[in-house]
Amino acid sequence: MLEDFLGVLLMLAVAAVLAVLLHALPRRFGPRAPAAEVPEPGAISARQRYATKFLWVALFFALLELGVLLLVPWAVLFRELGSDGVIIVVVFALPVAVGVHYQWRKGVLEW
Repeated sequence: MLEDFLGVLLMLAVAAVLAVLLHALPRRFGPRAPAAEVPEPGAISARQRYATKFLWVALFFALLELGVLLLVPWAVLFRELGSDGVIIVVVFALPVAVGVHYQWRKGVLEW
């Protein structure tokens, strides 16, 4: 049982060690940017408009990642599921593909 998860545990350990090492590195690379000025509490209006393009891109990315995450178990059991598994994935992936096509045509993915 533990042998099945040994690779995952090893990758998590390596990622944790790399994260600690990278965090401990001094920030000497690249030019130093001046500190950003913090506006006064009343300087920004609550009714000020802002672009929602970034929100849509983030939402789109999260939905695609969720779709990929749900396709991983199907890929692992591909041979065992047979043609029923293919039909289920097509039913699952078709709305995702239609959504990507719609967003592409609307220009949501254009910067």
